[in-house]
Order: sequence, then C-alpha cells, then structure tokens
Amino acid sequence: MPSILNVVINDGAATPVARTFEAYLGQNGALEPATWLEKTNPMFLGYKKITLLVTRSNGSAGATKVTGKIEDPRTVTSALGVVTIQHRALFSFSFVLPDTMSSADRDDILAYAKNFFAHSSVTAAVKQMSPTT
Repeated sequence: MPSILNVVINDGAATPVARTFEAYLGQNGALEPATWLEKTNPMFLGYKKITLLVTRSNGSAGATKVTGKIEDPRTVTSALGVVTIQHRALFSFSFVLPDTMSSADRDDILAYAKNFFAHSSVTAAVKQMSPTT
C-alpha cells in the first residue's frame, strides 16, 4: 500500500487553528477510501475524520469520480465521567470528472466549488439554527 501524507488544514474557529489529520489508511481498491484522523480528542470516538476515494466511473464515457467526506463529532462527558457523542456533523462531496476535461477545466470546477461554499447563501444555510434550538 503506498504511503499517504498527513493533511494540515485550518479549522473554522474565529482565530483559525491548523489541525493535523494523520494518515490512517491508504485507499484500498475502489471501495475503501484513504482516511485521515485528527486526534486531539482523547477518545477514538471523538476523532475528526477525513476520507477520500478516487475511482473510475461506471458510465459508458470515461471519467474519474472523486468522493470524500469530513466527519466532525462532538463529545460530552456526564457527571459520572461517561463520554458520549453529542452530535456528529458530516460534509460529503463528489466530483465526476470526464476524461475530456483539461487541467484548466479541472481547476475551474475546483474554483467554482470553493467559491460556492464561500458564498453568503451557502454560509447562511449552513449557519442557520434548526427550528428546535
């Protein structure tokens, strides 16, 4: 299995903190994604996780499919010292990139995605509180 590098990205804090996601597993075939874990929580169930899977699409035209997700669990400790998951936020994405795309086309779709997630409509939708809170 080829080695994978750690991933260092800033968190979403008001003053961003660089978080290191340590390489955990490399991609294994077409079903098991490469996995990175951010281990600042003292318990495995509280580790943040990033996965990335690159495969060939099953369609008749040639394409590469890139899928990934970020899992961000929050743990709470009871008065008795029992640690449980309070909630787990999940972000998932998927790109289907036809073989006919140029490198510039790939740069463009990546820029569109980055700019879309930075747009006020998207950030407002993500930040809005649910009706029960």
